[in-house]
Amino acid sequence: MSDTDPWRPVAPRGSHRGYALLGAIAAGVGGIFLAFVLTALFGLGVGRFLGGVSFLVMVGLLFLTSALGLAGGGVLYLRYRGLSARSYVPAAVPGLRDLLYAGGGYVAAMGLVFAAGVLLTVFGVQPETTNQAAELGIENPELLLWLVPLSLFVIAPSEEFLFRGVVQGRLREAFSAPLAIPLTAALFALVHYFSLTGGSGARFIAIAILFLPSLVFGVAYERTENLVVPILIHGVYNSTLVLLLYVSISVMGDVPAAI
Repeated sequence: MSDTDPWRPVAPRGSHRGYALLGAIAAGVGGIFLAFVLTALFGLGVGRFLGGVSFLVMVGLLFLTSALGLAGGGVLYLRYRGLSARSYVPAAVPGLRDLLYAGGGYVAAMGLVFAAGVLLTVFGVQPETTNQAAELGIENPELLLWLVPLSLFVIAPSEEFLFRGVVQGRLREAFSAPLAIPLTAALFALVHYFSLTGGSGARFIAIAILFLPSLVFGVAYERTENLVVPILIHGVYNSTLVLLLYVSISVMGDVPAAI
C-alpha cells in the first residue's frame, strides 16, 4: 500500500486486473476448500483415535483445524507467488490510532447490521436461516460461551489473514481501494453460503447482511495497514452476536429465527 495515497492501486507485481481478480478468488476459495478438507479429515480421525474427547473440546479442535486450513491456504498462495506472509501482510501491536479505528469499526459494523435488521423488520422479511455454529449453540448453549474465545483468537485471525491480508492485498495490487474493498467483502460473504442453513433466498439475505460488516473490516485494514485492527473488530463483533444469542436463549428463553 502506498504511503503517499493509500487509496490508489499499488502494483509491485502483476497489476493486470483479470489476473488479480482470478488470483484473489483462487486464494479465497482455495483457503475455504483446504479448511473443509482438513476439518473433514480431522472429524473422521476424531472418532477413530480420539473417541473420549468431550463435545466442547472436539468443536474447539475442529475450529482450530479450519483456521489452519484458512491461514494455510493464504500462505500457500503467497508462496506460489514467491512472497512471504510476514512481508506481504502487515501486522503489529495496535497503537492509539489503531485502537480508535477498531472501536469505531466495531460500532459501525454493529450499527450497519442493526440497521439492516430494522429494514428487514419494516418490510416484513424474516429470513429463516442461521449458521451452523449458531445452530450448534442453540442446541448446546454452553458452546456459545466457548465460541467467544474461539471467535477472538481463532476464527477472526484466520479469516482476516486470508481475506483482508491475502485476498484484499492481491486485489489492491491492481484495483483502487473503493473497488478492492467491496470485491473482497463480496467474496468473503459469498463463501459463507455453505455454512448457512435454510433456503437459498434466506441464505442470500444473510450474505447481503454479512457483506456490510465485511466492508468495515476492509476499510479498517486499508486505513491502518495493520491486520490486527480488522481482527479486533471482527472478533469482538462475532463475540457480541454470540453473547446476544446466549442471553436470548439462556436468560430470556427465546430462540431467534436467524442470526
